[in-house]
Amino acid sequence: MQLWKKNYLITFLLFLLVLNTGLFCLSQVLFQNDLERWMEMALMGEQRFAYAVSEFEDTSDINEQIKYICRGYYTGNARMTVLANGESIVNYVPADLKFSYSADIVTYSGRKYVLLHDTEEIQGKFYEIIYMEDISQVYKEQKERLAGLACVSLMLAAIIGTMLYITMKKIYKPVNHIAHELRNPLTVIQGYGQYVQMGNICGEDCFFAGQQIVKEARTLAERVDRLLIMGNLREGTIRCLEINADTLFQELKESYEGLETENDIISITGDPNLIKCLFQNLISNGKRAGERVKLTGKGKYITVWNDGKEIGEEELRYLNKNHRWPRETVKNNGFGIALCYDIIKLHRWKMSYASSREEGTTVTIQIME
Repeated sequence: MQLWKKNYLITFLLFLLVLNTGLFCLSQVLFQNDLERWMEMALMGEQRFAYAVSEFEDTSDINEQIKYICRGYYTGNARMTVLANGESIVNYVPADLKFSYSADIVTYSGRKYVLLHDTEEIQGKFYEIIYMEDISQVYKEQKERLAGLACVSLMLAAIIGTMLYITMKKIYKPVNHIAHELRNPLTVIQGYGQYVQMGNICGEDCFFAGQQIVKEARTLAERVDRLLIMGNLREGTIRCLEINADTLFQELKESYEGLETENDIISITGDPNLIKCLFQNLISNGKRAGERVKLTGKGKYITVWNDGKEIGEEELRYLNKNHRWPRETVKNNGFGIALCYDIIKLHRWKMSYASSREEGTTVTIQIME
């Protein structure tokens, strides 16, 4: 499995853990709030009963009045058992129901009840009140809430997972390109190194192998530099310094044999490393495309021209619009063009491609002050 896929899986699993933990905690908080509210309502119901009994003026038929009130509670999903000095007056609470505290939640016939046990002294008698109210609705709402939050979790996981996958793939794609480009010079260096180790070679062959190793090592160093530059680009910060244009053109001319230059620009403001990398990419692309390459600086424009094969109209339009080669036509372009456009964007410059059979291909960069 590729490294970025492992990182994606770890990040996604951590996200799922945090998301589901958060949603579960939220559901529990809401459930506890609902449960406390229903408990308070049940306690108020029991207290209203005790208050009603204490306010009876005619105590001759107090037991009948208690039975009447309890029947009203029973029709409202509340059951009561009332004992006066140990003598049962009303008994709607199942006798086999076990509870441990003065306020408890019990299960009976598959339903949840809040059970309250209290003793009140009313008009010289001690009344034991057992109050039981149905709170199954709270648990039903909790199940529905958990199902809803599970759907929300799945939806968010699908959306965030897809976005994270696309983003990480996009981030690591240039690194994968670089890994492939690094493999070639490393293979060449290893091959010539083994050739030299064989020992039975003449001085000319040894010199040639050394040249190839140095050449590929230089290529390897350039590509590592590009990797570091790409890391800086991801951070989006650049150093703006004044660069002598003549010096820059001369360095590029010395680096690329046969490069033609013409310049009347005095200085350029920007990040020296990024700007040098920009022109190195453009010149390298031009060298691969044709035999002649010319770098020209005039006014606010710098152009890189080559006499290579014409770029197709459709590819040219795609290149200027999307700032990269179409995926199906990418061969040796690697990440160079996309990197150039990133550098251009950071400096707030503009870059465009023009190509024809008669005039070759020209990359025009407009330097914005």
